[in-house]
Amino acid sequence: MARAMKSRPDERLPYLELARQGARLERVVQANDLERLAAIAPGTGDLRADMDFHLDDHGRPWVTGSVELTLTATCQRCLEQFDTAMQRRFALCIVADPDLASALGNEVDVLDAQGDAVTVADVVEDELILALPERLCTESPCPYAPALEYPAPEEVEASDDNPFRVLSVLKHQ
Repeated sequence: MARAMKSRPDERLPYLELARQGARLERVVQANDLERLAAIAPGTGDLRADMDFHLDDHGRPWVTGSVELTLTATCQRCLEQFDTAMQRRFALCIVADPDLASALGNEVDVLDAQGDAVTVADVVEDELILALPERLCTESPCPYAPALEYPAPEEVEASDDNPFRVLSVLKHQ
């Protein structure tokens, strides 16, 4: 078993060789080094990934494991930012053939490998993006949420023939 080691998110992992060996890897990378995830929710520290590689009964390589990190994400309900600890388990069949990836995608979660190696970011980034909660605030009702009712201007009469009169009234307020 490989010990946890600090690595770069672009470190290439030869998945087929690792699967044949039944290897277990532990990697630590800066959460902000995962560019797509950091654009949505910046990390506040290290990301820890535990990955087990193995071959299934059909000789296809798999990676299973878990990932942990803390993110600063924006709640999609109230638009406030919150720190949230995330733990996610994953099981991915690694496939280098796009046609096979499409065929298997109906049955299992697939990691479409671009070549003979994958990176830690390849393995965990999509899983984390999909796992981001929509609502991060825990209070109900949320004290930060915007009001859901907006009163109509009183100056506009409902029987007005011009439907755009409402816009002109709103514009001059």
